[in-house]
Amino acid sequence: MSQILLTTQQIFEIANFAGLQVSMPDDDEKDVKFMLDSDMRIVVETEEGERDFTYKGLGIYDNEYPEEGALPLDNLNKSWRC
Repeated sequence: MSQILLTTQQIFEIANFAGLQVSMPDDDEKDVKFMLDSDMRIVVETEEGERDFTYKGLGIYDNEYPEEGALPLDNLNKSWRC
């Protein structure tokens, strides 16, 4: 498992390097940290406790508030199920 901690400013620079047109983050948002994780796991359960949705693979989430959600980044991962 590999993890990389990136700030919003770094993500902005990566987007620019990739040729994407994005706006500069506000000063108070430049140091927000996101964790890029090569082995992120998301399991969502129904109210009855049954697994309804599972993802394992590359993803990113807010490092300070991981419970607020995550973004899967691996569209080709075979373990992605809905």
